[in-house]
This record gives sequence, structure tokens and C-alpha cells, in this order.
Amino acid sequence: PANFTVMLVKLGIKMLYHMDVDDMKPVKGLSDNKVPILCMHGEDDTFIVPENSLRIAQETGGYSEVHMIEKAAHAASMLTDPVRYERFVKEFLKNINAI
Repeated sequence: PANFTVMLVKLGIKMLYHMDVDDMKPVKGLSDNKVPILCMHGEDDTFIVPENSLRIAQETGGYSEVHMIEKAAHAASMLTDPVRYERFVKEFLKNINAI
């Protein structure tokens, strides 16, 4: 079911916006970025591999933090470990306010 949904979303984007989602590379436009980025990534994410968050942090021109959440699947970091998730967000906000 999830793969079918992803396929439908990709088809919809292709039809509406004439863009192929698989060709999009968000990391390409980050070298000039100055907006702080917080990446929270589930270590068990098989939809978007955790290495993508590490690459985003490396490529951005601004401040960034990456935190991996153990045993979390795609988009499940907050549900898997809400205590650590909240702590990381609060620390990130403190850090960017100190910049």
C-alpha cells in the first residue's frame, strides 16, 4: 500500500508540475543557505536513508545539527523517542539563538 501511494504521488506531481520527483536533489541548493537546519532522522528509515541527513548538514552553508533516533522508521522519530526528540529541538533552538 505504501509503495502504491508513493507511486500515485509521484504520478500526480509529474502530471501537475511536469517534474520527476526522482530527479529532485534538495541538497544541491544548500551551499548558499544560511537558515539553520535541524535534521532528525530515524536510524531504521528505509524510505530516505539516514545518510541523506548527514549530507544535508555537510552541504549547507549555515548552522546545522543532525540527530539519529534509534529504532525509528521514516517520519517516526518523534513517536519512537519523544523525550529525546523534544530535547534535541529545545537544544537546537537554544543553539541558534546563541548564534
